[in-house]
Parts: sequence; structure tokens; C-alpha cells
Amino acid sequence: MNLPSKQATRWFALILLVILSTSALSACLSLRTENERANLPEETSKEFRTVFEAYQQVKGHYADKKLLDDKKLAEGAIRGMIASLEDPFSQYIPKSRQEEVREQLEGTYEGIGVEILTREGYPVVIAPIRKSPAEKAGIRAGDIIIKIDGASVENVPEMDVINKVRGPKGTKITLEILRPPQTTPLTFTLTRDEIRRITVDTEDLADGIVHISISRFQPNTDEEFKEQLKDVMAKRPAGMILDLRNNPGGYLDVVVDVASQFLKDGLVLYDVDGDGKRTDWKVNDGGLAQKVPLVVLVNHGSASGSEVVSGALQARARAKVIGTQTFGKGSVNQAYTLSDGSSVRLTTAKWHAPNGLQISKVGITPDIIVDRTQEDEAAGRDPQIAKAIEVLKSEIQSTASAGQGRAPSAG
Repeated sequence: MNLPSKQATRWFALILLVILSTSALSACLSLRTENERANLPEETSKEFRTVFEAYQQVKGHYADKKLLDDKKLAEGAIRGMIASLEDPFSQYIPKSRQEEVREQLEGTYEGIGVEILTREGYPVVIAPIRKSPAEKAGIRAGDIIIKIDGASVENVPEMDVINKVRGPKGTKITLEILRPPQTTPLTFTLTRDEIRRITVDTEDLADGIVHISISRFQPNTDEEFKEQLKDVMAKRPAGMILDLRNNPGGYLDVVVDVASQFLKDGLVLYDVDGDGKRTDWKVNDGGLAQKVPLVVLVNHGSASGSEVVSGALQARARAKVIGTQTFGKGSVNQAYTLSDGSSVRLTTAKWHAPNGLQISKVGITPDIIVDRTQEDEAAGRDPQIAKAIEVLKSEIQSTASAGQGRAPSAG
């Protein structure tokens, strides 16, 4: 992931160190003399001096001093700071939840198995995890969670929502969901279970076409993907479908490595940070599938890293993108650990496809729009894969007819 700019690092380190350090506060917060005020760091803005002053007034004058807790006051200040950014992808994560976040991103945990992102004040399901209680119950990408166990989750911080849906295996949870364009809420009662992440899955289709799906970009997904891709390429496939539907993203270095398997050189993406500094993310050498005919599948559940991959392959004219408009999370997010073991996760940059397209709040527009309706899912139909096969067969046949490649194999 991207590192923050030096200026941003100094700014947050200064603010959070002063807020979290009781000794610094006691030395700096006196209102009695200008000399004591001068003990504040020179870089401290006038606005943040008033934060310190407010802290002293609370400590000095609040009626019920037994309720005052410096840790809670500090956490409240940090939460307020992050909330003022009005960015659903920036959040404060207490020390007590660090392990939960790590498990959710990288390992096995207990819950219902949904990936969510906040949009317009509500958690939106980006994807149900394969074979999870959420998928088995029929929860779909794009579902909007409005209540959990009868309590509204409007404007509830994303990490708090995640904490609500997680829980011991065997316990029950009730979700009230809106499924656009329907206006009547749906109610689901689910039993939590152990959630195991399998990120790469490969299937041989007819006529030498291989279907590879990636559910998210975990720390080991690139290695898992390359191992399976080696086996696929050893069979000399006629064409390939890279399925990124309902993939909510993940680690950017892993994303770049996956995209690099299909590109020879050049850019995968570039990002621009808050200081206007541009960072180029270039193709890694040694891609295993640089020439095989390729189609990429996306839908509204394709977010962040999956938008990077599909946007790069589309912009570089390496693959046709088929499906529906993606989610539109075009930002780089980085977690920074604080001195007490808590962390802040911040949007540090906005990314752009190699052609300059910024995806934030817009998404990737497929080359060929094909929807998969609820009726299709219920009937076991997948018109998006069907269209991908059609497009690949046409490309394979054209290449073979031009004498530039081989005709489709029998299987």
C-alpha cells in the first residue's frame, strides 16, 4: 500500500501524540500565562490550541470528575477528527479491535460472511463470501443494511457495523435489508459460522476456455493466483475469463502483481496524494499470461482493487470488460498504528487508470453491459459468463483465421 507523505505523517503524528499524551497535555494546557501557552509546539495551529484548552476546562471544571477518563477523552477526540473528514473509508480502530480487523482481512473468523462498504450513511454489501451464511441465505451484492437486530445502523461507523455482524459460531443475527429498486425491506435471520477465505478458484469451460475467479486480494492471493495460473498456462488455454465480480479489493501490491500477469510492461495505475504528488505503479516483470485472449467480468460488487485490475486491462486494451458498472471506490487506504496500539485508517491518495480515468464515486464502465438478474441467479443462469464465452470464441476464431494463433482446443 502507499506510504503517506512526510507532511501528512508529521501532521497526524503531532496531533495524535499531543492528544494521547497526558504528560504533554498537562504541560501544554495551562491557560494561566502566556509563558505556559508557549510550551505548545510551534507547528500547532491556533485551532488545535483550543482543543487543548477545552481539555483543560473539562478536566478542571466538569462536575462529576469520577467519570473523567483520559483514554475515553482521547479516543473521542480522535473519532471526532476522523468523522469530520466525512470519508467513509477513513476510520479509527481501537486497540481492542486490531485482531478482528486482521482476521477479517487475512484469516479465518466467525460471523456471517459479508464484505461491506459505507455509502450515503448505510453499510452496503459489496459481496457475500462464498459458501458463507450470508450467501446461503440469499444476501446479494448491492443490498443495503438498514437494521441489525432491530437497531438502525444509519451513520454507524463501518467498524462498529462489522463488529455487530461478527460473533461466535452458532449465534443468530437478524438483518433488515433494502434491495434496490425494491422499497420494501427484506428480513434475514442468519446463524453465524466460521468464515474461511478461499480467494482463487479455477474451472475449465468448453472449447479450451478457462474461468478464473478472484474473490479478494489478500496477502497471499498473488502467490495463490500465480500457482494456479502456471497450471492453467501449461494446458495452453484458448482463452481466459478473469472473474472479479463481488471482489471488494484488498492489498494494492497484490493487486498490481495480479494485473502484471497479463501485461508486458507500462503502468497498472498511478495515484495522486493530498500534496499532488503522483506515484506510478508499474507492471512487474515476468507475466505468465501476456498474450492469451482475455475477458474480465465485473459488477456493482467489484470495488477498489478489482477496479484497479479491470481498469488497467481495459485502458491498456488488453481485455474486454463485461458486466455492470463497478462500485466506484477509487482510493488508496493505509492504516497507521498509534502509540497505544490503536490505529487510524486513512484515505491517502486517489488512484487513476493508466489513461487518467479517476474511478472514485464513478466506477468502471464495462465495454459490454450485461446484467445478471435475480431471476437469472434463481434459475442458475449466468448471462455474463455466456457473453464472455461468446466474445472469446469470436476473438479466438478471428485470430486463428488470420493465421496468428491456434484454433480452439476440444477441452
